[in-house]
Amino acid sequence: MRLIAHGYFGFAWRYPELYRLMYGLDGVTFSISEPEKEGLQIEDVVVLTVKEVLDSHGWSTEHLADQVNILWGIAHGLVALTLADRIRGGQAQATQLFERAVQDMLLAWKHEADTVVLPPLSNT
Repeated sequence: MRLIAHGYFGFAWRYPELYRLMYGLDGVTFSISEPEKEGLQIEDVVVLTVKEVLDSHGWSTEHLADQVNILWGIAHGLVALTLADRIRGGQAQATQLFERAVQDMLLAWKHEADTVVLPPLSNT
């Protein structure tokens, strides 16, 4: 997951104008077709990576799409705030905040797995 985050943040820092355009951050929007296919391929890689992390710990993948969207939302929000000069410490701070958020999510997933209540055994 760190490599994916590194790539995501690296792209945003290296090509901030393109990142802004892709997400309409400066109010400019456009219809996309072909680029959307690349975005879906990237999403597939992220989904598979998060699933592998969950599976490797024996954690539920029931809410996999939600977990991926939460991670994406955190990354995108930190990038957007950084590009708007709203994160003190800039890119380095945004990256550190994302890593902290990922660690917190891993702890939350672990806690969720540790507190799953099993249904009572049937008497039949």
